[in-house]
Amino acid sequence: MARPLALAMAAFLLWLVSSTQHPEGNATLPAAAAMKRACVPGEDEPLRLCIPAIGLEAELKPARVVGSRLDASGMRGDHPVLVSPAAHPQLGRPGAVGVALILGHRQWRARPLVFAQLDRLARGDSVVVTGGGVSLIHGVTGQVEIDPRRIWEVVEETGRQARREGASILILMTCAPYGANWRRLLVFAACRGVEEDALARGGDHSRPQ
Repeated sequence: MARPLALAMAAFLLWLVSSTQHPEGNATLPAAAAMKRACVPGEDEPLRLCIPAIGLEAELKPARVVGSRLDASGMRGDHPVLVSPAAHPQLGRPGAVGVALILGHRQWRARPLVFAQLDRLARGDSVVVTGGGVSLIHGVTGQVEIDPRRIWEVVEETGRQARREGASILILMTCAPYGANWRRLLVFAACRGVEEDALARGGDHSRPQ
């Protein structure tokens, strides 16, 4: 998405929080998966996002609510951004039971950006969020394209499902189709487990919990 669209998206997302929704139809949401244990990196811990299937590894910038606006300026540096839980009551942090939302640009003019290949992810592909001495290992459960007016409807439905099942879900969002912005591509990934970083455990190799 072009840089001006980042500000438009941020304003539009916040507008949707208090607006009446006009669903275009029911989207089939991928199933969640209960975690063995919750593990949430601290709010001040730097986070990284790694998606091996599409060669993505990048710092995960915060997108905080400042006044009544969502500050997603980190996206300008071709970084994915984690939307603050303050933006919507259903949102939480990665690793917590519920749903976390990550935004990323797909392209700038002819140049592909961080989420350019997001649509290539398939069920079971790994999505890893690392920070605070742990790696949260997620598996892709599916994807859907929706009208932008349905964003918060889908977030709310996914959040309710995650809480019912004791699951932690990531939603990765970008524009669709490639080169345009009239739709939104949402990729869902459920947390499957937690690995401790080697240094956090005194130098051992990491192992699933």
